[in-house]
Amino acid sequence: MAPTKHYHEMTEEDFVKACPFCRDICNCKSCLRLELPEKNKIRLSKEDKVHYSKYLLKRLLPFVRQFNEQQILEREMEAKIRGLSLSDVEVQVANCPIDERMNCDYCRTSIADYHRSCTQCPYDLCITCCRDLRDGCLHARQMEGVQYKNPGVGYLHGETCKPVSNRTVGTFTESKDGASPKAEFEWKPNKDGSISCPPKSIGGCGKGILKLNQVLPDDWLSNMLAKAEKLYKLYKLNDMPETPAYWCSTFNNAKRKAASRDNSNDNYLYSPSAIDIQAENLECFQAHWSRGEPVIVSSVLDSTYGLSWEPMVMSRAIRDKSQTDVTVLNCLNWCEVSLISCFYSEEYSVSSFFKGYTEGILDLSDWPQMLKLNDWPPSGLFGDHLPRHNMEFISALPFKEYTHPQSSYFNLAVKLPSDHLMPDTGPKLYTAYGCSQQLGRGDSVTKINYNDSDVVYVLMHNKEMTLSHSELAKIEHLKEKHHLQDQKEIYVDGKMGNGLEQQKHDDIEESENPESGALWDIYRRADALKLKKYLRKHFREFRHTYCLPLKQVVDPVYDGTFYLNTEHKRRLKKEYGIEPWTVMQNLGDAVLIPAGCPFQVRNLKSCIQVSTGFVSPESINACLRFTEEIRVLPQDHVAKEDKLGVNKLLLYAMRQVLDDLEVSPKQRLIMWISVLIHPKKVDTWDQSQQILRPKATPILLCRRYTLGANLRTTGEGYIVLYVTLLLYKESPRRRPIYLRLSDSIFSHIICSLKL
Repeated sequence: MAPTKHYHEMTEEDFVKACPFCRDICNCKSCLRLELPEKNKIRLSKEDKVHYSKYLLKRLLPFVRQFNEQQILEREMEAKIRGLSLSDVEVQVANCPIDERMNCDYCRTSIADYHRSCTQCPYDLCITCCRDLRDGCLHARQMEGVQYKNPGVGYLHGETCKPVSNRTVGTFTESKDGASPKAEFEWKPNKDGSISCPPKSIGGCGKGILKLNQVLPDDWLSNMLAKAEKLYKLYKLNDMPETPAYWCSTFNNAKRKAASRDNSNDNYLYSPSAIDIQAENLECFQAHWSRGEPVIVSSVLDSTYGLSWEPMVMSRAIRDKSQTDVTVLNCLNWCEVSLISCFYSEEYSVSSFFKGYTEGILDLSDWPQMLKLNDWPPSGLFGDHLPRHNMEFISALPFKEYTHPQSSYFNLAVKLPSDHLMPDTGPKLYTAYGCSQQLGRGDSVTKINYNDSDVVYVLMHNKEMTLSHSELAKIEHLKEKHHLQDQKEIYVDGKMGNGLEQQKHDDIEESENPESGALWDIYRRADALKLKKYLRKHFREFRHTYCLPLKQVVDPVYDGTFYLNTEHKRRLKKEYGIEPWTVMQNLGDAVLIPAGCPFQVRNLKSCIQVSTGFVSPESINACLRFTEEIRVLPQDHVAKEDKLGVNKLLLYAMRQVLDDLEVSPKQRLIMWISVLIHPKKVDTWDQSQQILRPKATPILLCRRYTLGANLRTTGEGYIVLYVTLLLYKESPRRRPIYLRLSDSIFSHIICSLKL
């Protein structure tokens, strides 16, 4: 057996120099499951940590203020209800285990602190729903479900509809408790502003009163906010620019054209190569990221060990350990097929799925099957099942200060204490078939959707699916049948709903690079509303479940039922003037997408993508908007889940920032006097010492700060004396003076300056 059979990238000469085990790329089952020590953890200097913390404080403080203001309003309402002054209101701490996530029982979003709980049952209501209920604008949760009946396999390729059974699939259904919008509209606040527990039809008991509770300890938030405000002033962050300058010296050499919008300055995306990224590139990244622009980083695999991501290697690593149900999604009828029910069958086993990844699979009509294996193994188990691949992925991540799933300083998702329930941000593995030909129906796509956080996707492996001339001819024949079916069911007189002629085929795609593995269309946050308007207007022209035309739309992006082909993108630009950034992703490219940017993907080859989410300070507003939007979705909507809990992340991130910026009272005094000497050069305690030691002699300090015009407070005079003593306390001659005077002077300074 040739030694390179399982190591396609290695020659026999490479084996002679060093075997795969010595290179840390051995793909035997034992080595693939071998846990290795963490080598990619971010380690920051004290100076960098302070610098980054100041940036975070500047970014986070407005949102913490806003969160606190919302809680104060609810506390004021509680004071009004009880007839007490605001200071006399005591709020009970709820019994909520720290390793569990508390959700509102009405809108199902997470609760970070203040909420109302029933005195008779476990019903919890967030203060946003409380406000909406009092304002009379609480949204109804349910809606009538839409059912899709299976029209038969033949229908997928243009045949007459022949239902195979009475089985239906519903996009949305009423909740099991039979709740109705009428019951919700009858639920109203009491005249004094208090709120009774809702009726049983909505999930409550209808008997108790909702009492104000809190998750965090009393005064935890107010004390933290007060400390944040003090440090904000101490570091003069009001004068600090919120974002780095947009222009950076590397941008002209690291950009790619991704759109052709008229009168726009964002048609080019920041796209550096991984090997060219230096420390100064972080500010360039922050400048573009602050504008909500995607960032593309190429050649990220060049810095890894070179571990194999071949499908059969992945299958061997996981095979014996997977005990959970595994499903594949068929992109033609958008139905899932379970693998575990026939795990050892030849038709749908994990090994046969990976075999089809390489060789391709045709259905009974000789149409290429596009199957997707999403988030398998489950994201929480990815590192357990594939520890070596997990480390390989982490080592490939660009801008680890943001993207590292455990230790990135700018990632709010890692700021929670270790004993708290962490948000599920990945890493996640996505394996899907792909085809360079645009099939028009059944393409391997991820339909338009949002992410609840920022996400980076790295293309770790791809494989081209080759089709013979006879297979291509059969595909063209089936496309003709698809077109005739569309003419009959969707279009009137061969025209689209807006009067434009429907193109017979959608074969013309953006210019594709033969090396490309996936085609990304990413829309600007500001264009999301217009995109939704277009999709609502034309939703009947799209197919989804069982390849049937859509019957309704709730939210065009959250529904995940739309993919815009070339023609629809052209019409979108003509009707609403918006155009996505279009990016061809090659092997080893990392695509970073900001939260709140709608996007869609089409696989041009079979692809293995790995992603991980992160919550950057620049995207907090988009994450909060995402949370607000899912609040109003129907209860059984596929996107109706707040997995992130961004408010909780925000609060704990602020607490860590304050801990990292916190200095002792004596250090604050020395920083204070050093700022007087060099106002623009002091950022850290270390810098204060460097400035004071060569300059702060007793004579210099007395000359500069004890003359009447310069001595603004009595406290300053004591600071001068105290700092002088600190600097010379090591001198044997002066040490007795220091010991006698330092403590009393220090106490006086604290009182006079209120530090």
